[in-house]
Amino acid sequence: MSAADPILESEAIADFKAGDILAGGRLVRMHAGLIHSVARRHVTPRCELDDLLQICRMALLAIVPEYDPGRARLSTFAFKRLHRMANRYARSGRYVVKVTDGGRRDGANPLPV
Repeated sequence: MSAADPILESEAIADFKAGDILAGGRLVRMHAGLIHSVARRHVTPRCELDDLLQICRMALLAIVPEYDPGRARLSTFAFKRLHRMANRYARSGRYVVKVTDGGRRDGANPLPV
């Protein structure tokens, strides 16, 4: 589902884990097809595609820190988790991804708003 270049993907993952916020945007763009595919499966009259896309984008960025490149590709690792998050949102209508300050003690928002 993802046509991401493995070298660029691994660089973006390493950069994101090191705190580079822009690398998160690169990862989301690299996996836009996967995100769109998962989100489209859960569209209902109560759940709009835009909301589901945002849920899947946030979920992708939330799982990157626990991703181990030695076990699977990111798209393989992420598919089931993105599907689960989108399904939970579609059923409940509430956001299921917790947005935190990333563990920063200075209170600065790690993601640009």
